[in-house]
Amino acid sequence: MQIIKSGVEVIRTRPEMYLGGRQPTPAVLASELVFSALVSRAKRVEIRVLESQWTAVAAGSDWISPNMTGHFKDRPIEELVKLMIPWDDGGPNAIRLEVIVAAFSSNLAIKSGRRWLAVVGELPAEEVRAEMSDVGFAIVFQPIQAQSI
Repeated sequence: MQIIKSGVEVIRTRPEMYLGGRQPTPAVLASELVFSALVSRAKRVEIRVLESQWTAVAAGSDWISPNMTGHFKDRPIEELVKLMIPWDDGGPNAIRLEVIVAAFSSNLAIKSGRRWLAVVGELPAEEVRAEMSDVGFAIVFQPIQAQSI
Protein backbone atom coordinates (compact mmCIF):
# COMPACT_ATOMS: atom_id res chain seq x y z
CA MET A 1 0.00 0.00 0.00
CA GLN A 2 1.35 3.42 -0.99
CA ILE A 3 0.44 6.50 1.03
CA ILE A 4 0.19 9.68 -1.01
CA LYS A 5 1.25 12.71 0.99
CA SER A 6 0.11 15.72 -1.01
CA GLY A 7 -1.96 17.01 -3.88
CA VAL A 8 1.26 17.68 -5.75
CA GLU A 9 2.21 13.99 -5.55
CA VAL A 10 -1.25 12.86 -6.68
CA ILE A 11 -1.13 15.13 -9.72
CA ARG A 12 2.41 14.10 -10.66
CA THR A 13 1.39 10.43 -10.70
CA ARG A 14 -1.44 11.11 -13.20
CA PRO A 15 -0.43 14.13 -15.30
CA GLU A 16 -2.76 13.17 -18.16
CA MET A 17 -5.74 13.43 -15.82
CA TYR A 18 -4.91 17.02 -14.92
CA LEU A 19 -3.33 18.31 -18.13
CA GLY A 20 -5.46 16.42 -20.64
CA GLY A 21 -2.49 15.26 -22.72
CA ARG A 22 -0.89 18.72 -22.84
CA GLN A 23 2.71 19.28 -21.82
CA PRO A 24 3.31 21.50 -18.76
CA THR A 25 4.70 24.40 -20.77
CA PRO A 26 4.83 27.92 -19.35
CA ALA A 27 1.83 28.85 -21.54
CA VAL A 28 -0.29 25.90 -20.34
CA LEU A 29 0.54 26.47 -16.66
CA ALA A 30 0.07 30.23 -16.90
CA SER A 31 -3.33 29.73 -18.54
CA GLU A 32 -4.39 27.56 -15.58
CA LEU A 33 -3.42 30.35 -13.18
CA VAL A 34 -5.12 33.03 -15.26
CA PHE A 35 -8.34 31.01 -15.30
CA SER A 36 -8.14 30.51 -11.54
CA ALA A 37 -7.49 34.21 -10.94
CA LEU A 38 -10.32 35.36 -13.20
CA VAL A 39 -12.89 32.94 -11.80
CA SER A 40 -11.80 34.09 -8.32
CA ARG A 41 -12.63 37.66 -9.40
CA ALA A 42 -9.07 38.99 -9.45
CA LYS A 43 -8.49 42.38 -11.05
CA ARG A 44 -5.80 43.34 -13.58
CA VAL A 45 -4.61 39.78 -14.28
CA GLU A 46 -1.54 39.56 -16.50
CA ILE A 47 1.10 37.10 -17.64
CA ARG A 48 4.76 38.08 -17.70
CA VAL A 49 7.62 36.19 -19.31
CA LEU A 50 10.67 36.91 -17.18
CA GLU A 51 14.41 36.25 -17.21
CA SER A 52 15.88 32.76 -16.70
CA GLN A 53 12.75 30.95 -17.89
CA TRP A 54 10.53 32.29 -15.10
CA THR A 55 6.88 33.03 -15.87
CA ALA A 56 4.55 35.07 -13.68
CA VAL A 57 0.80 35.47 -13.37
CA ALA A 58 0.12 38.68 -11.50
CA ALA A 59 -2.90 40.53 -10.19
CA GLY A 60 -3.64 43.56 -8.08
CA SER A 61 -4.21 41.41 -5.00
CA ASP A 62 -4.31 37.85 -3.65
CA TRP A 63 -6.96 35.80 -5.46
CA ILE A 64 -6.46 32.64 -3.37
CA SER A 65 -6.71 33.35 0.38
CA PRO A 66 -9.91 35.46 0.29
CA ASN A 67 -11.76 32.54 -1.36
CA MET A 68 -10.89 29.94 1.29
CA THR A 69 -13.59 28.54 3.54
CA GLY A 70 -13.89 25.82 6.14
CA HIS A 71 -10.71 24.17 7.35
CA PHE A 72 -8.70 25.81 4.52
CA LYS A 73 -9.49 29.35 5.69
CA ASP A 74 -6.63 29.80 8.17
CA ARG A 75 -3.92 27.89 6.33
CA PRO A 76 -0.88 29.76 5.03
CA ILE A 77 -0.94 30.52 1.32
CA GLU A 78 2.27 28.59 0.67
CA GLU A 79 0.44 25.49 1.91
CA LEU A 80 -2.80 26.21 0.03
CA VAL A 81 -1.15 26.14 -3.40
CA LYS A 82 0.07 22.57 -2.77
CA LEU A 83 -3.31 21.15 -1.69
CA MET A 84 -6.13 19.69 -3.76
CA ILE A 85 -8.87 22.08 -2.66
CA PRO A 86 -12.43 21.54 -3.92
CA TRP A 87 -13.55 24.45 -6.05
CA ASP A 88 -17.26 25.06 -6.50
CA ASP A 89 -16.66 27.93 -8.95
CA GLY A 90 -14.64 25.65 -11.24
CA GLY A 91 -17.48 23.22 -11.99
CA PRO A 92 -18.38 19.68 -10.86
CA ASN A 93 -15.51 17.74 -9.25
CA ALA A 94 -13.16 20.70 -9.78
CA ILE A 95 -10.11 21.53 -7.71
CA ARG A 96 -8.32 24.87 -7.52
CA LEU A 97 -5.73 25.02 -10.27
CA GLU A 98 -2.75 26.46 -8.41
CA VAL A 99 -1.81 22.96 -7.21
CA ILE A 100 -1.43 21.81 -10.83
CA VAL A 101 1.11 24.57 -11.43
CA ALA A 102 2.93 23.64 -8.20
CA ALA A 103 3.03 19.99 -9.28
CA PHE A 104 4.74 20.79 -12.57
CA SER A 105 7.14 23.49 -11.37
CA SER A 106 10.74 23.01 -10.33
CA ASN A 107 10.57 26.41 -8.65
CA LEU A 108 7.47 28.34 -7.61
CA ALA A 109 7.26 31.46 -5.47
CA ILE A 110 4.50 33.77 -4.34
CA LYS A 111 4.82 37.53 -4.13
CA SER A 112 2.30 39.13 -1.80
CA GLY A 113 2.88 42.82 -1.24
CA ARG A 114 6.61 43.14 -0.60
CA ARG A 115 6.94 39.62 0.79
CA TRP A 116 8.28 36.69 -1.26
CA LEU A 117 7.64 33.05 -0.28
CA ALA A 118 9.39 30.03 -1.79
CA VAL A 119 6.73 27.33 -2.20
CA VAL A 120 8.53 24.81 -4.44
CA GLY A 121 12.31 24.96 -4.82
CA GLU A 122 13.91 28.39 -4.64
CA LEU A 123 13.00 32.06 -4.98
CA PRO A 124 13.77 33.73 -8.29
CA ALA A 125 16.95 35.77 -8.52
CA GLU A 126 16.85 39.38 -7.39
CA GLU A 127 16.67 40.72 -10.96
CA VAL A 128 13.56 38.62 -11.61
CA ARG A 129 11.96 39.77 -8.36
CA ALA A 130 12.73 43.37 -9.30
CA GLU A 131 10.67 42.95 -12.48
CA MET A 132 7.65 42.18 -10.26
CA SER A 133 7.97 45.20 -7.94
CA ASP A 134 4.94 46.94 -9.43
CA VAL A 135 2.39 44.18 -8.72
CA GLY A 136 0.53 43.40 -5.51
CA PHE A 137 0.34 39.64 -5.92
CA ALA A 138 1.94 37.07 -8.23
CA ILE A 139 2.72 33.41 -8.63
CA VAL A 140 6.10 33.10 -10.32
CA PHE A 141 7.28 29.71 -11.58
CA GLN A 142 9.73 27.70 -13.66
CA PRO A 143 8.16 24.53 -15.12
CA ILE A 144 9.75 21.11 -14.74
CA GLN A 145 11.32 20.03 -18.00
CA ALA A 146 8.96 17.73 -19.94
CA GLN A 147 11.46 14.84 -19.94
CA SER A 148 11.47 14.64 -16.15
CA ILE A 149 7.70 14.09 -15.77
